[in-house]
Amino acid sequence: MRTRDESGLLLLVVVGAVVLGGGLQGARKRPRVNFSNVNPVTGKPIVRAGTQKLSRAELQVLAVRHGIVDVKTAVDIAMRESGGYVDVVVDTREMKPDQLEAYWGAKAQPEYSVGLWQINVLANAPDMNPEVAIEYFKDPDANADMMAKLSSHGTDWHAWRKVTP
Repeated sequence: MRTRDESGLLLLVVVGAVVLGGGLQGARKRPRVNFSNVNPVTGKPIVRAGTQKLSRAELQVLAVRHGIVDVKTAVDIAMRESGGYVDVVVDTREMKPDQLEAYWGAKAQPEYSVGLWQINVLANAPDMNPEVAIEYFKDPDANADMMAKLSSHGTDWHAWRKVTP
């Protein structure tokens, strides 16, 4: 029998491996189910499961606090991108184009995305040290702030076009 935490983590790993897309540099299709979650270049997991989950109600409050007009879409995208986990990380930085295409099932650029709305730090915080940016965007308010900027406060979801519900 699994504990509640183990089941949640198992669900997140499955959801993370199947659902998480590229966030901001052209969100991508779901990864192919039969592809390993291990980056073939680094040997590290592509999706690092999160441990701190926000509820839909907490995501709604966060979106409202950051001036999002279309709160429902913002929450739906956060749930689809991260399962509501503030600290999920997707790292495909070292993968070659053919490896990325094999993983995503479509052409894709490398990414290093984090948090609720899977902010791609390579595209959206290029001047920050990637490790510092990852820690910064694990903060729900920092992640929501960048999502608000990139979506024009919830009026333009083109950055999440492939995952917009």
